[in-house]
Amino acid sequence: MKKITIILLSAMLLVGCTAPSNSDITSNPTSNVVTSEAGGNTQQAEEFTLAYSKKSGTNPYLTDVSVTHQLAQLIFTRMVDITDEYKIEYLAAESITVSGTSVIITPSNAEFSDGTPIRAEDLSASISAAKASSVYAGRFANVVSTKAENSTVILELAHPDASFQYLLDIPIIKESEAAIQNPTASGRYLLDSENSQLIPTPSFADKAPFDTIKLEEFSSNDAIVAGMNIGSLSLHSSAEDNDLTGSNVLGNSYHNMNNLIYLGVNASHPDLYAPAVRQAVSSGVARRQLADRVYYSRAYVASNVANAHYPFIDQGNKAFDDEADSDEVDKSLQSAGYILNAETKMYERPVGKPITIDLLCYSGNTFKRYMATLVKEQLAHVGITINIVEEADFTIFNQKIASGQFALYIGEIKLYNNIDLSPFFDGGAVSGGIAISDTLRTAYNAMTADVSQYQAFETAFVAEMPFIPLLYKNGVVTYNKGYAGFSPTISDAFYNFENIFPKG
Repeated sequence: MKKITIILLSAMLLVGCTAPSNSDITSNPTSNVVTSEAGGNTQQAEEFTLAYSKKSGTNPYLTDVSVTHQLAQLIFTRMVDITDEYKIEYLAAESITVSGTSVIITPSNAEFSDGTPIRAEDLSASISAAKASSVYAGRFANVVSTKAENSTVILELAHPDASFQYLLDIPIIKESEAAIQNPTASGRYLLDSENSQLIPTPSFADKAPFDTIKLEEFSSNDAIVAGMNIGSLSLHSSAEDNDLTGSNVLGNSYHNMNNLIYLGVNASHPDLYAPAVRQAVSSGVARRQLADRVYYSRAYVASNVANAHYPFIDQGNKAFDDEADSDEVDKSLQSAGYILNAETKMYERPVGKPITIDLLCYSGNTFKRYMATLVKEQLAHVGITINIVEEADFTIFNQKIASGQFALYIGEIKLYNNIDLSPFFDGGAVSGGIAISDTLRTAYNAMTADVSQYQAFETAFVAEMPFIPLLYKNGVVTYNKGYAGFSPTISDAFYNFENIFPKG
């Protein structure tokens, strides 16, 4: 099998990069360009300081302010944590049983900071508060009802979801405090609002790496970026194209996420309606080069449709190659009736017209624009002509996707951790132009009800290739280089926080 690896003779300078919101389909046009004036000397850490919004408080269910949600990871425990290997660690939940549309959650012996036990009523109230909030509502859209009964939480779902436990890494608050701004802590630190600091909860005091964590008011993301660069803040976590990477005074620790970067496909396009052509496009893309050249260590190859880190996915059974495969491209296109022009080395339709496919790209995001350039070059090497169509207006870009005004486009979407691909299905947020057969829909439904059916779903997916997975992005925790020992996860920027230590 012949592999194609493309070497660029010149690299694009990545400046002016944008930071897309978690809820965006592709990328947010707001750009925060940072130029660090800091020298090469590492700043010695003296105290650990985090950004804080006193106005927003600490209740993550009452606000969408990002620093509040960051602090909540220290202040409140969760029912479960998802490790960086995508295993479930039980915290406030002792067990979670999923059967069809029923979920039963049994509380562990965890406590709030005042010593009161975390009850089933508190877990149930936390789910209800999450479902009613602006940030967490989407992940619990499938929940029909929740109640505490016989010291357990009983949930009823609209549709079966065998991976529902992956949605339960949510902050735990008291049932009676769901509507107050600063609920009782249930995690590692509690708020000392009088002194604008966090102090360890009794259960964490012996393991706490800092007796106090200073809180500083920051009014904007720009101010946080500046605070990190001058050393007045110690840590900031981001799920996006981080403005802080590359600083001389800052370190970065990456973790796996479910932010999928993909090629959206319009099945009504005269070339792309045939699954074989979509398969050829997928085989012609060198995913490893996209990850390395566009995102460096901030993305990894989508070797499977779902994130390959899930334990039930066979790591040795890849759906997509890291590199381009010209033999597979040729096999797919010939099966669809296309012919390779021996003179131009480009594939043509049987009537002699070359394949030319438009690739829609939001030009306000440097990462995606550079990726479009690489995809065009990669596919040209395997005989497919790509024409890049740039759209500078982010709103219009998304409107074109929704209305199917594209052939291919570069998209990015934050998927929920229960392998929810419904945004690509009929009526979903990014379903414009996508064709899903009844066979694939049935295979998907079977997989959501029973993860042992994942391989059958993936086989059906690859046969149709309704969209083309490319990469999964990493989240990043940026911190003052005066500290070490960070090991963040998708659930917790402060995972194993007891192992953080100042460098000598």
